[in-house]
Amino acid sequence: MIYGLMAYWGSGVVSGREEGKGTAVKLFLASAEEQKKKSDRKEMVKEQKDGKTPATILIAEDEDLIRMTMVDVLQEEEFHVLEAHDGQSALQCLATTPNISLLITDVGLPGLNGRQLVERARETHPHLKVMFVTGYSREILQQSADGSPQEDWIKTIPVLRKPFDLTDLIDKIRSLLEND
Repeated sequence: MIYGLMAYWGSGVVSGREEGKGTAVKLFLASAEEQKKKSDRKEMVKEQKDGKTPATILIAEDEDLIRMTMVDVLQEEEFHVLEAHDGQSALQCLATTPNISLLITDVGLPGLNGRQLVERARETHPHLKVMFVTGYSREILQQSADGSPQEDWIKTIPVLRKPFDLTDLIDKIRSLLEND
Protein backbone atom coordinates (compact mmCIF):
# COMPACT_ATOMS: atom_id res chain seq x y z
CA MET A 1 0.00 0.00 0.00
CA ILE A 2 2.91 2.35 0.68
CA TYR A 3 4.15 1.69 -2.84
CA GLY A 4 0.67 2.40 -4.19
CA LEU A 5 0.39 5.68 -2.28
CA MET A 6 3.81 6.82 -3.41
CA ALA A 7 3.04 5.98 -7.04
CA TYR A 8 -0.29 7.80 -6.79
CA TRP A 9 1.54 10.91 -5.55
CA GLY A 10 4.05 10.64 -8.39
CA SER A 11 6.72 9.51 -5.95
CA GLY A 12 8.72 6.33 -5.44
CA VAL A 13 9.94 3.71 -3.01
CA VAL A 14 13.24 1.86 -3.05
CA SER A 15 14.07 -0.84 -0.54
CA GLY A 16 17.07 -3.02 0.04
CA ARG A 17 18.03 -5.69 2.50
CA GLU A 18 21.43 -6.67 3.72
CA GLU A 19 21.79 -9.78 5.85
CA GLY A 20 22.79 -8.95 9.39
CA LYS A 21 22.15 -5.22 8.87
CA GLY A 22 18.39 -5.14 8.22
CA THR A 23 16.20 -3.50 5.63
CA ALA A 24 16.39 0.07 4.41
CA VAL A 25 13.46 1.83 2.76
CA LYS A 26 13.84 5.15 0.97
CA LEU A 27 10.84 7.26 0.02
CA PHE A 28 11.28 9.68 -2.86
CA LEU A 29 8.67 12.42 -2.80
CA ALA A 30 7.48 14.14 -5.96
CA SER A 31 8.71 17.62 -6.71
CA ALA A 32 6.44 20.65 -6.52
CA GLU A 33 6.24 20.54 -10.33
CA GLU A 34 4.90 16.95 -10.25
CA GLN A 35 2.37 17.92 -7.59
CA LYS A 36 1.22 20.82 -9.80
CA LYS A 37 0.68 18.40 -12.70
CA LYS A 38 -1.49 16.24 -10.43
CA SER A 39 -3.44 19.28 -9.29
CA ASP A 40 -3.96 20.34 -12.92
CA ARG A 41 -5.25 16.84 -13.74
CA LYS A 42 -7.74 17.01 -10.85
CA GLU A 43 -8.94 20.41 -12.08
CA MET A 44 -9.43 18.99 -15.57
CA VAL A 45 -11.46 16.09 -14.13
CA LYS A 46 -13.65 18.57 -12.22
CA GLU A 47 -14.30 20.55 -15.40
CA GLN A 48 -15.25 17.37 -17.28
CA LYS A 49 -17.94 16.54 -14.71
CA ASP A 50 -20.04 19.52 -15.88
CA GLY A 51 -21.78 19.88 -12.54
CA LYS A 52 -22.68 16.20 -12.22
CA THR A 53 -23.17 14.77 -8.75
CA PRO A 54 -20.14 12.67 -7.80
CA ALA A 55 -20.59 8.93 -7.93
CA THR A 56 -21.14 7.16 -4.61
CA ILE A 57 -18.79 4.25 -4.00
CA LEU A 58 -19.12 1.73 -1.18
CA ILE A 59 -15.87 0.08 -0.08
CA ALA A 60 -16.13 -3.17 1.90
CA GLU A 61 -12.65 -3.99 3.19
CA ASP A 62 -11.68 -5.49 6.55
CA GLU A 63 -8.06 -4.29 6.51
CA ASP A 64 -8.25 -0.82 8.04
CA LEU A 65 -5.15 0.62 6.38
CA ILE A 66 -6.21 -0.51 2.90
CA ARG A 67 -9.78 0.72 3.39
CA MET A 68 -8.70 4.11 4.78
CA THR A 69 -6.18 4.59 1.98
CA MET A 70 -8.76 3.79 -0.69
CA VAL A 71 -11.29 6.14 0.94
CA ASP A 72 -8.78 9.00 1.14
CA VAL A 73 -7.64 8.61 -2.46
CA LEU A 74 -11.18 8.34 -3.85
CA GLN A 75 -12.33 11.36 -1.86
CA GLU A 76 -9.39 13.29 -3.33
CA GLU A 77 -10.72 12.27 -6.72
CA GLU A 78 -14.07 13.86 -5.82
CA PHE A 79 -16.06 10.65 -5.27
CA HIS A 80 -18.56 10.30 -2.44
CA VAL A 81 -17.26 7.30 -0.49
CA LEU A 82 -18.90 5.06 2.09
CA GLU A 83 -16.96 2.43 3.99
CA ALA A 84 -17.74 -0.88 5.62
CA HIS A 85 -15.42 -3.17 7.58
CA ASP A 86 -17.36 -6.34 6.78
CA GLY A 87 -20.07 -7.75 4.54
CA GLN A 88 -22.93 -7.22 6.99
CA SER A 89 -22.19 -3.51 7.47
CA ALA A 90 -21.90 -3.15 3.69
CA LEU A 91 -25.40 -4.61 3.31
CA GLN A 92 -26.66 -2.10 5.87
CA CYS A 93 -25.13 0.75 3.85
CA LEU A 94 -26.80 -0.57 0.71
CA ALA A 95 -30.14 -0.75 2.52
CA THR A 96 -29.96 2.80 3.86
CA THR A 97 -28.16 4.72 1.11
CA PRO A 98 -29.83 5.30 -2.24
CA ASN A 99 -27.94 5.52 -5.51
CA ILE A 100 -24.72 3.69 -4.73
CA SER A 101 -22.93 3.55 -8.08
CA LEU A 102 -20.25 0.97 -7.30
CA LEU A 103 -19.47 -1.65 -4.65
CA ILE A 104 -15.77 -2.39 -4.20
CA THR A 105 -15.27 -5.41 -1.98
CA ASP A 106 -12.53 -7.66 -0.75
CA VAL A 107 -13.31 -11.33 -1.18
CA GLY A 108 -11.97 -12.48 2.19
CA LEU A 109 -14.25 -10.49 4.49
CA PRO A 110 -15.05 -11.88 7.95
CA GLY A 111 -18.51 -13.40 8.32
CA LEU A 112 -20.32 -12.67 5.09
CA ASN A 113 -17.51 -12.93 2.50
CA GLY A 114 -17.24 -10.79 -0.64
CA ARG A 115 -18.91 -13.30 -2.97
CA GLN A 116 -21.82 -13.72 -0.56
CA LEU A 117 -22.05 -9.94 -0.16
CA VAL A 118 -22.36 -9.50 -3.92
CA GLU A 119 -25.01 -12.22 -4.18
CA ARG A 120 -27.09 -10.62 -1.41
CA ALA A 121 -26.54 -7.07 -2.70
CA ARG A 122 -27.74 -8.00 -6.18
CA GLU A 123 -31.00 -9.36 -4.76
CA THR A 124 -32.04 -5.79 -3.95
CA HIS A 125 -29.74 -3.90 -6.36
CA PRO A 126 -29.63 -6.06 -9.51
CA HIS A 127 -27.78 -3.46 -11.59
CA LEU A 128 -25.17 -2.56 -8.97
CA LYS A 129 -21.69 -2.37 -10.44
CA VAL A 130 -19.14 -4.42 -8.50
CA MET A 131 -15.36 -4.77 -8.39
CA PHE A 132 -13.34 -7.19 -6.28
CA VAL A 133 -10.02 -6.12 -4.72
CA THR A 134 -8.24 -9.22 -3.50
CA GLY A 135 -5.02 -11.13 -3.24
CA TYR A 136 -6.76 -14.23 -4.63
CA SER A 137 -6.36 -15.26 -8.25
CA ARG A 138 -9.39 -15.22 -10.56
CA GLU A 139 -9.27 -19.04 -10.64
CA ILE A 140 -9.68 -19.20 -6.85
CA LEU A 141 -12.51 -16.66 -7.03
CA GLN A 142 -14.34 -18.84 -9.50
CA GLN A 143 -14.33 -21.89 -7.19
CA SER A 144 -16.79 -22.58 -4.44
CA ALA A 145 -15.67 -23.69 -0.99
CA ASP A 146 -15.71 -27.35 -2.08
CA GLY A 147 -13.58 -26.60 -5.18
CA SER A 148 -16.40 -26.91 -7.72
CA PRO A 149 -16.82 -24.12 -10.30
CA GLN A 150 -18.84 -21.05 -9.26
CA GLU A 151 -21.74 -19.65 -11.19
CA ASP A 152 -20.94 -17.67 -14.33
CA TRP A 153 -21.85 -14.29 -12.80
CA ILE A 154 -18.59 -14.13 -10.89
CA LYS A 155 -16.60 -14.30 -14.14
CA THR A 156 -18.04 -10.94 -15.20
CA ILE A 157 -16.89 -9.01 -12.13
CA PRO A 158 -13.66 -7.03 -12.59
CA VAL A 159 -10.83 -7.93 -10.22
CA LEU A 160 -8.01 -5.70 -9.03
CA ARG A 161 -5.30 -7.86 -7.45
CA LYS A 162 -3.60 -6.77 -4.22
CA PRO A 163 -1.19 -5.16 -3.91
CA PHE A 164 -2.35 -2.63 -6.49
CA ASP A 165 -1.28 0.78 -7.65
CA LEU A 166 -3.78 3.46 -6.61
CA THR A 167 -3.74 4.98 -10.09
CA ASP A 168 -4.84 1.58 -11.42
CA LEU A 169 -7.68 1.61 -8.87
CA ILE A 170 -8.84 5.04 -10.02
CA ASP A 171 -8.54 4.16 -13.71
CA LYS A 172 -10.54 0.94 -13.23
CA ILE A 173 -13.25 2.77 -11.26
CA ARG A 174 -13.57 5.51 -13.87
CA SER A 175 -13.80 2.88 -16.62
CA LEU A 176 -16.54 0.98 -14.75
CA LEU A 177 -18.53 4.13 -14.04
CA GLU A 178 -18.25 5.46 -17.59
CA ASN A 179 -19.74 2.26 -18.99
CA ASP A 180 -23.34 3.06 -18.03
